[in-house]
Amino acid sequence: MVTPEGRPKVLDFGLAKRVRGAGPEDATVSEGLTKAGAIVGTLSYMSPEALRGEPADARSDIWALGVMLYETASGRLPFQGKSLLEQSAAILREVIPELPAGVSPGLGPIIHRCLAREPGERYQRAGEIRAALAIAKQAKLS
Repeated sequence: MVTPEGRPKVLDFGLAKRVRGAGPEDATVSEGLTKAGAIVGTLSYMSPEALRGEPADARSDIWALGVMLYETASGRLPFQGKSLLEQSAAILREVIPELPAGVSPGLGPIIHRCLAREPGERYQRAGEIRAALAIAKQAKLS
């Protein structure tokens, strides 16, 4: 969504269930939004800890942001599979594919840190990502 001031705003990281589409990227894993221990979300954007059934926090959102940044920079999702099980395994174990050659060199390390498998290795707050992106943008302009 775009605010009246013209600023883009992310409203959803995948909790809204899609009704069209048949591919793994359209799948939603859910046992009910209010059931304890339920796994809810769009698989492509789910963090490893969420897939393992561990508690999710703001760092899980940072993972999802990393997926979105990767997808925006490359035109494809970082972790893919022909089935939900294959895609889950890719999220949990596969190496992040290289970004296309034309992507700004400063963006790759930011995306990789967002997509660290262990939450403690990711940025801890969104403000840290904002600062890193600002530095990468400034470096590109210099």
